Amino acid sequence: MISFKNVLRKKKLSYGKYPISLRISKDRKSIFFRTPYTADTKEWDSKKGIFN
Repeated sequence: MISFKNVLRKKKLSYGKYPISLRISKDRKSIFFRTPYTADTKEWDSKKGIFN
C-alpha cells in the first residue's frame, strides 16, 4: 500500500522558514519530493499535514 503525506522538513532555510515536502511511502521505504512551498512552524499543523 502506498501512502502520501505533506511534511515540514526540520532543516531551516537561510531566510528562516522550513521547506514543505511530499513524502511517499511504500513497503516501509520513503521518498521525499520538494515542493515550492515554505512555512514557519506556527503556520503548519503537523498532525494533519496542512497549513493553519
